[in-house]
Amino acid sequence: MEFEQDNELIVIRLWKDEEILSSLTEFCNSHQIKAGWISGIGAAEKIIAGYYDFIRKEYVWKEFEGVHEIVPLTGNISQIGEKVFLHLHINFTDHDLSSYGGHLKSAIVNPTLEVIVCKLTRPLVRFYDIETGLYLLKLSNNNI
Repeated sequence: MEFEQDNELIVIRLWKDEEILSSLTEFCNSHQIKAGWISGIGAAEKIIAGYYDFIRKEYVWKEFEGVHEIVPLTGNISQIGEKVFLHLHINFTDHDLSSYGGHLKSAIVNPTLEVIVCKLTRPLVRFYDIETGLYLLKLSNNNI
């Protein structure tokens, strides 16, 4: 991985064979990024993506083999307690340009991934919502 920073914007390049979610989470931890927005383009293989089943209150995952074009990767950086949490969604195409997407669980970069992180100055915090079974963003307009 390599990166350059310009004020609150950070451009990151992930190398071939890096796992996307763990690499970006590690980067955020090591640079004390507790809130932000992520956007990326590139390609990956061994993608595991899914959707949240609201009836069962669990994610349903599907694995995609082969190299796929990422069009795009997007999401946010927040915290659950003191832990950095990346909530990422991915959209990707195969060689026929058929598109797939969902919540990203895992993907291996092949050959590269270019990411922009827009760092926020205030932390974003999540709370557990018993009704949905999800950790939702806790937002307040009291700061406006």
